[in-house]
Amino acid sequence: MRLPLSLLVMIFLLYGCHNRCNFFSNNIKIVDSNFEISDTIRGEKLPVSDIYSMTSLICFDEYLLVLTPRANNIFNVLTFDGEIISQFGTKGRANDEVMNCQFNGQIEKIGGNNCVWISDVGKSRLVLIDIDKSMENGKITIMKEMKTPPMSVYSFCVNDSMLIAEQLSGNNFELLKHNISSNSFFQETLYKDDYTNAFSLYKSIWRLDSCKNRIIGAMQSVNQINVYSINDQERCSIVIGEQWTDKKELIDNETGLERTSTFCDLEIAGSYIYALYMNQDFNESYEKAKPLDLLIFDLDGNLDRVVRVNDYVFDITISSNGEYLYGRTPNDEIYRYKF
Repeated sequence: MRLPLSLLVMIFLLYGCHNRCNFFSNNIKIVDSNFEISDTIRGEKLPVSDIYSMTSLICFDEYLLVLTPRANNIFNVLTFDGEIISQFGTKGRANDEVMNCQFNGQIEKIGGNNCVWISDVGKSRLVLIDIDKSMENGKITIMKEMKTPPMSVYSFCVNDSMLIAEQLSGNNFELLKHNISSNSFFQETLYKDDYTNAFSLYKSIWRLDSCKNRIIGAMQSVNQINVYSINDQERCSIVIGEQWTDKKELIDNETGLERTSTFCDLEIAGSYIYALYMNQDFNESYEKAKPLDLLIFDLDGNLDRVVRVNDYVFDITISSNGEYLYGRTPNDEIYRYKF
């Protein structure tokens, strides 16, 4: 018996599309993975030789801030040419010390001073550090502090009135919103399906888009960027190439580890979203050097252009005027690119 075409289409929609891994949202935008490379850039290596165990870096108007949580001095302030201006900050339980910290991408100006938000994961808090005062005092100077859920790697202060935090919870991630003024809480499951190896599958790099009051996350094991609106909980996703059809294609059941390292960093600067796309076999990632692609989207999620980065950098920051891109390599090297 030959089935009518309309019935065949319905079966495909019900079963064929259902098998696609729909991790985050029903609103999905597909970007062709055979994108055109608009430019190729090679960096200038900065003469940084006395800073080790770097984990992240961020640009201010006047300088570059490099984080080294395992070193004696956790914060390293550099000129844009790589000269060390100041080093400060120690690891510990005192209020002016931090434990297992990282940048969340948020910077502010307070009274003309440069300030940066730090996720102090080991002490379950989000702190705003005045970098200029810390340089003067030779130790961390905290301006604001907000408590976060335990082991929350990505948390953000929204309009001085709300804390929003991501937290691994069993076989999924939860998103917690704490309205400070009303002391009310809202909690939501981030991903559609629970999964045994949730950390390996769902781990993402999140950034706050303060202009549109939303958070944007680049998944590190999946070729997908997710957008969550803080005000109305609306969601959408950008997928590079094809959606996956089976989680087994993404996660090795024997090891519980991802098969591919996809996005390795995400930044929002000016009117653009910068997503650094590694797209490399997990066993080779962060070890076997290869060119990376910097996918540049406008704030509506449309791919504007793709720039190929010839150096093996996996952590980036953009200068405030958009003129330079800085990248960090696995070997504690920093490269600067005319952008």
